[in-house]
Amino acid sequence: MRGCHAVYQTMRFGERVRREREARGLSQSALSEAARVKQGTLSRIETRPSKDPALSIAVKIARGLGMSLEALCDDDALTGTAAGDAVAYGQQVEAALSALKRTNLEIIAALSSTLESALLLASNPALARDGFQRAQERLQGLGGE
Repeated sequence: MRGCHAVYQTMRFGERVRREREARGLSQSALSEAARVKQGTLSRIETRPSKDPALSIAVKIARGLGMSLEALCDDDALTGTAAGDAVAYGQQVEAALSALKRTNLEIIAALSSTLESALLLASNPALARDGFQRAQERLQGLGGE
C-alpha cells in the first residue's frame, strides 16, 4: 500500500519527521537505525516535497520516534520536547494528588481518633472532667503561670 497522503494535513510528512527527529535530538542515522529504515530513504522523505512513503515505512518511522503514526500526522501533536514536558507535568500532578490523598487519610484518621475520644469521654463524665482539668493545667504551664 503506497502512502497515507489522506492523513497528511497542513505540514508535509517529511517536515513532520524532521521536526520530531530534531526535537528528540536524533540524527538521521540514529532515527534510521531505530526505525530500521535506510538512511537514504529517510533523507529523501525529509527533503523531497513529493516523497510520501509507503504506509509500512511511515509506521516504522513513527515507531522509531516513539510515537504513533496518527500522532506524527496530527497538526496538533506535541513535539518530543513538549511531550516530555507534558509527561513530567503529569507525573508532578500525580505525585501531588498522591500526597493529597495521604494528607486526607491522615486527617480522616485524626478525626476518627478524636471522635473515638469524644465518645469515650461522653460515656464517662468523670474521665472527661479529669481530662479537661489536665488540659487546662498544661495550657497554664505553657503560659508561664
